[in-house]
Amino acid sequence: AKIRVLRIVKNENGVKPAMEALQNLLAEARVEGEALTLVSEKPVPQTIRETSANSDLVFLGFESPESEQEEGWFNSSSKLLEGLPTTIMVKSAKDSNFLKE
Repeated sequence: AKIRVLRIVKNENGVKPAMEALQNLLAEARVEGEALTLVSEKPVPQTIRETSANSDLVFLGFESPESEQEEGWFNSSSKLLEGLPTTIMVKSAKDSNFLKE
């Protein structure tokens, strides 16, 4: 199986830091994979669908919605998942790094 780790950025200025972060993530997790940074001004859901349409499995990171915004988050997440292959949603730990000792 081929593993690709992707991050979407809005312009070229974000490519280098995003690529370094993805490469570090792969190295720290001891996973052989390809890091890709995509520059796109398209809506994120559209870019995700176009990039991941032919994948066998997608892991999609997300942040928990704020209190009282759960229903809107659920609706937008449901729309995002339409047209994607099997997708596992992974809650972002934001400030935690579980790979560091």
